[in-house]
Amino acid sequence: MLRIFVFAPILFFGTGLTCADEIPKSVPGVLEMHLYGPFKDDKTFPTDPGEPLISWRQESLGFVRLPNRYDDWGVRDDWGTGVMVRALTEVTLEPGDYEILSRSRSLSRLIIDGETLVNFGKQKRGGGAHNKVVPIAEVPREGMRPPAMDDVEKLVKFNSEGGNHTVVFDVIVGGPKLRLEFGEACVAIAKEGEMFRLMGPDGGPELTDEGWLRFVAKTEEKLTAIDVESRTTADRQVGYWDKRHALAAKHLVAGSGDKSGDKSIDGLVTKRIERARKESGDPDSFFNREVRPIFSEHCYRCHGEKEKGDLNLQVQKNILAGGESGFPSVVPGNLHESFLLEVVTPDAGPDQMPPKGEGLTSEEIEVLKRWVKAGGGIEAPPLDVADVSPQVDDLTFLRRVWIDTLGVAPPIGEVRRFESSHSPEKKEEMIDQLLENDRWADNWMGYWQDVLAENPNLLKPNLNNTGPFRYWIHEALLDNKAMDRFATELITMRGSTWGGGASGFSIASQNDVPMAAKAHIIGTAFLGVDMKCARCHDAPYHETTQENLFQMAAMLKKEEIKVPATSSVPATFFDHVKEGGRESLIQVTLDIGSKVKPVWPFDEFCIEKPDGVLRKGANPREHIAAEVTFSRRFAEVLVNRVWKRFMGAGLVEPVDDWEGHAPSDPELLRFLADEFIRGGYDLKHLSKLILTSRVYQREAINPPAKLTDSERFFEGPYRRRMSAEQVVDNAWHVVGREMNLGSLTMDIEGRLAPDKFLNFGCPKRAWEFTTMANERDRPSLAMPKFQAIVDVLLAFGWRNSRQEPTTVRMEEPNPLQPGVLANGVMGGWLTRLTDDSELTQLCLDAKSAKSLTDELFLRFLTRQPTGPEREKFESLLADGFETRVVPESEIAPVENRERTPYVSWSNHLHGEANLIKQRQEELARRGPAPTRFLRNHWREQAEDVLWALMNSPEMTMVP
Repeated sequence: MLRIFVFAPILFFGTGLTCADEIPKSVPGVLEMHLYGPFKDDKTFPTDPGEPLISWRQESLGFVRLPNRYDDWGVRDDWGTGVMVRALTEVTLEPGDYEILSRSRSLSRLIIDGETLVNFGKQKRGGGAHNKVVPIAEVPREGMRPPAMDDVEKLVKFNSEGGNHTVVFDVIVGGPKLRLEFGEACVAIAKEGEMFRLMGPDGGPELTDEGWLRFVAKTEEKLTAIDVESRTTADRQVGYWDKRHALAAKHLVAGSGDKSGDKSIDGLVTKRIERARKESGDPDSFFNREVRPIFSEHCYRCHGEKEKGDLNLQVQKNILAGGESGFPSVVPGNLHESFLLEVVTPDAGPDQMPPKGEGLTSEEIEVLKRWVKAGGGIEAPPLDVADVSPQVDDLTFLRRVWIDTLGVAPPIGEVRRFESSHSPEKKEEMIDQLLENDRWADNWMGYWQDVLAENPNLLKPNLNNTGPFRYWIHEALLDNKAMDRFATELITMRGSTWGGGASGFSIASQNDVPMAAKAHIIGTAFLGVDMKCARCHDAPYHETTQENLFQMAAMLKKEEIKVPATSSVPATFFDHVKEGGRESLIQVTLDIGSKVKPVWPFDEFCIEKPDGVLRKGANPREHIAAEVTFSRRFAEVLVNRVWKRFMGAGLVEPVDDWEGHAPSDPELLRFLADEFIRGGYDLKHLSKLILTSRVYQREAINPPAKLTDSERFFEGPYRRRMSAEQVVDNAWHVVGREMNLGSLTMDIEGRLAPDKFLNFGCPKRAWEFTTMANERDRPSLAMPKFQAIVDVLLAFGWRNSRQEPTTVRMEEPNPLQPGVLANGVMGGWLTRLTDDSELTQLCLDAKSAKSLTDELFLRFLTRQPTGPEREKFESLLADGFETRVVPESEIAPVENRERTPYVSWSNHLHGEANLIKQRQEELARRGPAPTRFLRNHWREQAEDVLWALMNSPEMTMVP
């Protein structure tokens, strides 16, 4: 007898296929999946589903997720309200009786040889958050995986006379106000007394936790490959972007008038260092010691880095001639004729300089008078250029480049291969290998989520959040899309809003002018223009005005925008300021209710667009994308971001606010931008240029006290701490464990639409997490396992809420960082030697305490232990080493896993929900059971070794 389990609503319909000629044709030895739709009706099966939208093949009859749909740009799009998926295969059975188990949560039907054996109706929903907590369902076999929440299970008997049987399983996915999710729909088969296995032409994995997770991982890998192919096939824009890049290389490359010397990163850095040493001024001179600090603080921003009023206080000739006032700023030795001294005094009235702030102190004015009496001469600034750092050793380079490209330390096999290689090109070969690794995309994700303020939420995504456009970012990085195309897709907000397309960027819920928020992000990310203040008034320390921001916002909205009262400063504010005896630093130049037309506000960054940049009929968003990306400024901002990422500081600082901040090395910035443009805005090409330089491969140095100073010579890369995501991902990586923490959603059973609740899947990397905050911090909505990871991320500067863009996080050392690693739940999990741990197997296979010590140091820290370290660690591991392995006859049986009932949004107000969550937290803190294969005494000592390595400062630093 064949026994099949199906989880779905317990409703029956006579809508199965009944005639032999209606049975779809199967391909022997193959399980085919066909997707049809879209359909609005989720209560009945379509009489004629039409041609499939997409088809794929699997090895077993289980449903993981839908393949993604892509538009003609290769950006994720939506399938529609609801779809039907048909699984079709042919199985060969020996004669006998079977049981067939089916599971589903939506309208489904199982048909074997044309006969409908099982029907599932649409699941009944409702009850808000007050549904009851339901105990975990009993299963027909011990050790079997129970059905997921809301999945219905059905068991039928089946007798086979032997031979081939055609199996069809139809599932309606989604529907009005539902996400397109399967739950854990599947069909499994077993003989009496045997464990159920997923159906498939060649059999399938057992329906246990381990078997299901292996099936999911394998199927997800196959679906990911299908997505890559679909994305590539759908993309119709390659020709356009090839033409765009040719035009950019022709019109935007600046080149260099200086034809002498080494035009490379190393040549340019060396040249600048040599020049700086020759031109450095005397740090003890009166001007540099007393006058320059005053000018730096109060004047150079407008009259040095810029030339407001035609005055540049960094040029002696200009100082003596004066600016547009017509008066010389300094008449050597003459205090009364020096216009500079007149405008810095408090009685200068509206002409007082600086025009904003408290002005110069009386002591500072006296210093300037002494300077004018002495002749008013300026001198070259003193430059503190250190000696160039030596090149790092091979293992330091290897660890650094792995962390910088993939976010994790190199596996021990790679370490040994690299050490044993005698190739003179082995560093470049390693860089090429790393740039082709998919973890490259994971490693950049947290950076772009911050810069672009990607801010979806588990609970009520419309509560001041964006859509989850993280998946579009990830796929763009996986495909190594050109960065000008990357920015264009974001600005034009293509694809799905809630399904992971770039259109998720368009969401700025509960925001009075959503597109103003987006204009702010685009400005900082791609132009180095910070318009944050311009949301409500003209920026006091920037040239940008409120009108500039709203003009850009109107372009994004594709129509004029009215200024709301909430985006302005009330008049009462200025009254209070005047009462304080001073003028306000800010000005409001846009009246409430005024209308702003869509106009590009930053002509200074742009050139006239040649034919081929803008397509016929381009809308305002496409115009703004072209203005941003077909500009020299865009290329310079992007290369500056990448330079900072690898070298610890930008050539321009801050990287997202360039106004008033000149590049520390203009020639190097120009060279990198030219190479970036010539290379087709290829992020990997630019990265390789930096990673292969001697500058990058030098020993790290301490960063300057103020990154905004221009005295950055890059004698070596600046010391950096790993990002929060790198700290977490690397910790899991070095111990060889996958997260497997479950599904990151508060709507486990998929009862609600994506604009009400999101499902972030099963995170494998740190970037996939989001805030754990829930309505009123209810314990019943807590997620203890995920919280253990989030606690570490937060301690190391990760932002759980990204309502505004940023590039530099708060990453100062704090007591939480060592505390959460040493005493937190995640650290306990990772330093526990368990049955399924790679480290347990390493301990079992070790030949000696010495070899195990070496192996662990290479694995965790990518180096050999020092003499004192070896002595301590080896002695600890040597104690009981020979008897550490438990004989097979003494190995205890596996303990049954404790399961708690499901708690989701639909039942979190039930009285039992809080108690269940408390128990889940206890289980999470307890962590996995220790291995049965090692003696407890020796295992605990080995875990102490792992704990010490995990908590080494090197585990959080880029070497």
